[in-house]
Amino acid sequence: MRLFQAHGEADEVVRLQWGETSNEGLKQWLKKGSSEDPIDFRFMKIEHMGHSSDPEEIDALKDVLAEWLKEDKV
Repeated sequence: MRLFQAHGEADEVVRLQWGETSNEGLKQWLKKGSSEDPIDFRFMKIEHMGHSSDPEEIDALKDVLAEWLKEDKV
């Protein structure tokens, strides 16, 4: 199981703390239901990003996906 989640530190709609809390809750929930498959969670805080997307977020997602795809080929 793999999960990438990013959250803006300047989000005016969903507080950063709520994003962090949802990430922790999701980790716990998924770990309870998983077998022994490895779980890789990535949570990224993006400075100055509000309730939107950001080029930094997209670049980070692209890098994480490339890493995961490379791992799958090995």
